[in-house]
Amino acid sequence: MGIKKLEEMFPRDFFESDLIGLSESEKKAMKSIEISENDYFIDLDKILYALNISVQKGFYSNHSGQIDSENRVIYLNSLEIDARQRFTIAHEIGHYALNHSGISNRLKNPEDIATVDIAKERSANQFAAELLMPKKLIARCIIKFKQDNNLTDEQLANANVDEFIDSLSSMMRTSKQATTFRLQNLGVITY
Repeated sequence: MGIKKLEEMFPRDFFESDLIGLSESEKKAMKSIEISENDYFIDLDKILYALNISVQKGFYSNHSGQIDSENRVIYLNSLEIDARQRFTIAHEIGHYALNHSGISNRLKNPEDIATVDIAKERSANQFAAELLMPKKLIARCIIKFKQDNNLTDEQLANANVDEFIDSLSSMMRTSKQATTFRLQNLGVITY
């Protein structure tokens, strides 16, 4: 169990996802979104604005959210916690950006997965993780974690992984579960 060295974590771009379903103007708008040096989370409102997608909140018993791509509307379950709502919005943007046709749902219960296209759901989840937790932002959060805790690289590598995940998920406004999966998939942490 441990945390990877910081110098291994710097990529080139904030948004690394494949944006195949976006028009050239939408791609340009996404890439022009500014993320200030003091920001540690992705402002989804800027992305929604750039893509001309609106969000309507409501109370849904069977899903966390869904997108009507044709009308550019995300229907979001307002009963969910903020981190889940953010992931759901990013997931639905993923369906839109990946050009998944029709109305797509982000289900509350994974048991209902038989009713959806698993490959589309996985790709939308991957898109959401990359959108909310791009490598460059993770690197920025790691630097902040090191500074806030006065850690050397060696101390960081031996830091408490749970505290590290808690801190990064708080900074990025993502769930601990999503943050853990993302950090594991990138090889930043090992269990």
